[in-house]
Amino acid sequence: MKHSNTHNIYIVLSQTETGFARVLRTVGNLNYNHAAISLDKDLKELYAFARTEQYGYLTARLVRETTDRYLINAQDGIPILVYQIPVTKKQLNWVRSTINEIMVDPKYMYNLFSVLTYPIFGGFTTYKAFSCIEFVAYILDHLGYDIGDSLPQCRPDDLRSILADYLYFDGNLLDYISERTTSENYFRPLTVSLMCSTVIATIVLLYRSIPALLHFIRNKTKIEFPI
Repeated sequence: MKHSNTHNIYIVLSQTETGFARVLRTVGNLNYNHAAISLDKDLKELYAFARTEQYGYLTARLVRETTDRYLINAQDGIPILVYQIPVTKKQLNWVRSTINEIMVDPKYMYNLFSVLTYPIFGGFTTYKAFSCIEFVAYILDHLGYDIGDSLPQCRPDDLRSILADYLYFDGNLLDYISERTTSENYFRPLTVSLMCSTVIATIVLLYRSIPALLHFIRNKTKIEFPI
């Protein structure tokens, strides 16, 4: 897809080194476990469905990421792929407004149970919930890029062939960024409040996910994303 008067967004696939990331790569037979969208090539405006805090496994949602979280257990850097995606100004404004809309909506959650059941069912959509790759795939699909029939079963590795013509960088994160960005809030210690939020989030996500999963198994048809 080509555009005149183009702007760009950037899709970032990464091989992070948290315990959860390593399990995902092993179980899912993946090279890359995380996907994010940046509105600038320097990754200063980097967004993904991910944890709000290091220990908030089930309080994840759409967040503005900093590169320090990518370097947990990997101070020498991690492998990343960066894709430069041409968009029109209208499309760029839509991406930005969609990100802003989701970030201020407290109902949006990380689609964890879809991720955990991927090896069995191939993923399923849940009301107002995305995994990191589901959100990136949704954005690309809306922009007209050929995601095909892979929603919601798209995996980070699948984008390597889908976006092959747009590869901008392949290498170490530390070789790509000009400076590290950090967030003190992300590395806060585990608190009682966060534990309570995690319990509540688990109940809410289970309530949403079970009907969605049963519907997916029964009909084996794509459920529309909740935007």
